[in-house]
Amino acid sequence: MLTKDEKKTELKVLNQVLAVCEDGKSFYQHAAREVDSASLRRVFLEQAQARREAIQELTEEVQHREGSPVDNGTVSGTLQQWYTDIRASLSDSQDYQFIVALEEAETRSLNELKQAVRSLHNPRLASKLGSHLATIQLAHDRMKSIKDDMKRTHH
Repeated sequence: MLTKDEKKTELKVLNQVLAVCEDGKSFYQHAAREVDSASLRRVFLEQAQARREAIQELTEEVQHREGSPVDNGTVSGTLQQWYTDIRASLSDSQDYQFIVALEEAETRSLNELKQAVRSLHNPRLASKLGSHLATIQLAHDRMKSIKDDMKRTHH
């Protein structure tokens, strides 16, 4: 049985992960609207959909614990989008700038989520969040692979 403090920690962690997923969803949707490449647009929309699915599942977890789920991302996520827009507008390769920024964002997301999972005392919830970590790790690896391919062919 979890203590009251452990339950509060779970809700805090779930909402932290929700906010990170909201950041990812928002950034991928934004990038999909901004890039020139149709293939990148598809990749970004796929990633945004994966985040929507995670958000739905995590929202249900928060509600199951009688908490109030967050429905927006973080300030740092918003600032990252603005910064990327500026970098992209000044670049010869806007698509590349979005890939670089998304890989960086995924790295930060992974670090935040790993810390969050470590703070949990509930193995079932830690396992569930671990599956979202795996999804974000795959997204990170995909962005890195695309970035490396673009760097070899364009830079």
